[in-house]
Amino acid sequence: MLIPPAGENDNRRSTNAPSENHGAMTLMIKLGNQQVIMKFNDIRILLIEDNPGDSRLIQEILHEENTGHWLLITADQLSHGLDKLATDNIDVVLLDLALPDSTGMDTLSRVQRQARQVAVIVLTGLNDNAMAIQSIHQGAQDYLVKGAFDRRMLVNSIQYSIVRKAALMEKDLLIAKQQQAINKTSALNGLLPICAHCKKIRDGQNSWYEMETFFQARTNIRFSHGICPACASAYYSELLSEPKISR
Repeated sequence: MLIPPAGENDNRRSTNAPSENHGAMTLMIKLGNQQVIMKFNDIRILLIEDNPGDSRLIQEILHEENTGHWLLITADQLSHGLDKLATDNIDVVLLDLALPDSTGMDTLSRVQRQARQVAVIVLTGLNDNAMAIQSIHQGAQDYLVKGAFDRRMLVNSIQYSIVRKAALMEKDLLIAKQQQAINKTSALNGLLPICAHCKKIRDGQNSWYEMETFFQARTNIRFSHGICPACASAYYSELLSEPKISR
């Protein structure tokens, strides 16, 4: 298994792990009208929690799951957690908002700035419902109340949070592509300043470009060069004329 037994301090993967537990995990989750299928090998969970009792409880819960797909990495301060986010390939963060070196929404913001692509589940106390809801508005994928969740709730939250984050990143990418397409289209609307002599085109930043360069950067147009009949007649007439046969 990937999670050390409760009580061990070594968070590294066990070298005695049975090989049959290292298969991929497949999640099939419905988001809206779409069926999302995601495959994971080992889900890497970063737990940032300074309370040893809460940290041990989560380790025991995931140890009970015993699927061989969890790898739990722990940090007892936000600074240590940010270091692990920078060096480890983390899939989801379980984040306590009351840490020795950071508290409140700033804790969540710093994690999001460090790893924008990673799902975050906020861990709150029984009396922190307002902060929990605020964390969702700020971009956390889920929240769990300490002492009020069981194994199935935790596992479901981890799985769904990873999928939600992946769907959100895909949505953001699609929006960025749509905005890029809109910007390209807008650049081709209205007047198009063009030099009457060299035929270069001026953009909105007052820079001049060859016609091919201008359009290729803003559209899917690709140019193929040839010679029109008028230019062929004017500049290459000798090539078009029939050869004279000497007698």
